[in-house]
Amino acid sequence: MTIVPVILAGGNGERLWPVSKRDYPKQFALRDANGRSLFQTTVLRVLDAERFAPPVIVCAETHRFIVADQLRAIDVPYADILIEPEPHNTAPAVMLALSHIAAITPKAYAFILPSDHQIDAPEMLHAALPDAIALAQAGNVVTFGIAPTRPETGYGYIKRGAAHAQAPGAFHAEAFVEKPAANVAVGYLASGEYLWNSGIFFADAAQLAARYKTAARDIHTACIAAYAERRHDGAFIHVDGDALAECRAISLDHAIMEQAEHVAVIPLTMGWSDLGTWASLAQAGSRDAHGNSLSGNVITHEVEHCLIQSDKPLIAAIGLKDMVVVAADNAVLVGPHMCMGELKLLLEKIRAVSPADTRLTTHFYKPWGHSTAIDSGEHYKVKKLCIQPGEKISLQRHRHRSEHWVVVKGRATVTCGEETRILDANESIYIAAGQVHRLQNAEAQELVVIEVQTGDYLEEDDIERLEDAYYRAG
Repeated sequence: MTIVPVILAGGNGERLWPVSKRDYPKQFALRDANGRSLFQTTVLRVLDAERFAPPVIVCAETHRFIVADQLRAIDVPYADILIEPEPHNTAPAVMLALSHIAAITPKAYAFILPSDHQIDAPEMLHAALPDAIALAQAGNVVTFGIAPTRPETGYGYIKRGAAHAQAPGAFHAEAFVEKPAANVAVGYLASGEYLWNSGIFFADAAQLAARYKTAARDIHTACIAAYAERRHDGAFIHVDGDALAECRAISLDHAIMEQAEHVAVIPLTMGWSDLGTWASLAQAGSRDAHGNSLSGNVITHEVEHCLIQSDKPLIAAIGLKDMVVVAADNAVLVGPHMCMGELKLLLEKIRAVSPADTRLTTHFYKPWGHSTAIDSGEHYKVKKLCIQPGEKISLQRHRHRSEHWVVVKGRATVTCGEETRILDANESIYIAAGQVHRLQNAEAQELVVIEVQTGDYLEEDDIERLEDAYYRAG
């Protein structure tokens, strides 16, 4: 049978604010030494065409263009992208993927992978797949447990039972356990009977869908109905929001695994972390001679055991110990390591004063590329537009604003009223309010344009689309 990777790309990741925000969560924001995001490294693990079918990716409506952009950046030729109108946690996301697998490949295994985890030795996960297949053929849902290295209170655990007859080194999963208190976690580590729950699963897709009928019939019914009313939008598959609206928001563990019989666990040691907190990020990264985890434009003096990172401005730190200092996008976080567990409370205070600072970034992904907010003030906005080769914005007009476009890289094909012009680097054009216009990149390299908007109203709903290649509403 075929192995279909199911990559779960939802989630808000606010525990890593300000790097991770609701509109740009950690699976897309966190980067490795090669500049690849956690999402991209997850996709790259399952691109072996001899072993895996093209992946099925489940993400939120607000993240679909980020997914498409990051797939394009790593030259992924094809993937089915299932769009949830609103996120409902992992149980409905997996059931939507199973519905899709049933439609495209009736006899298949589902290999379910979160997209926001770090795995240092993915070859160990691949090496365990023959055992996972044998266990799935015998009617088991398979999960992969991580041999714990410390009494971690931020992870769920799996209690392993007796050895499994179908695969050497595998065990019956006796229980799924919630995140424990510190003293309980110490006992789990000492017993040798508990594994960290990686959230990675493997199963016969049809058999796993059948388990929903028994353990979570409401989710099964809602997701089947939502998928049946799907609509296609290029590479995107939009499921029906009305059918999914009443679906419970619940994890796969709670909805299915905790009630299920015939669950097997394969223990692995593969350098795994879910990178869910600043503490786990510090543990997973490299450290200097003083125990510091430093990233970006950072200079220190007399600093010990700190995590300091910046995506742009220089951070100059002196005399710090056991601190977290993070400058990302348009926000800065500063506090002791020991207080990072209270970040949720801090975010609630920020949300009460300025909700956008917990949700929005200055970087926006579009079907044609991306844009970055540079500056804004009364009656003006300045943006950088990056148009990918062969792409174009919609044919549009604005009622309340005019625009100046200055080409800084590449060659632009500009429609302005009845006229079409070619602009090279260091050339510009003015577009008056009410004038029909379009910006297109017909070249083989990226097009970069500085856009200056002026007018009495500058919000996105002033775009009137007359023609659009990306199925967006007018």
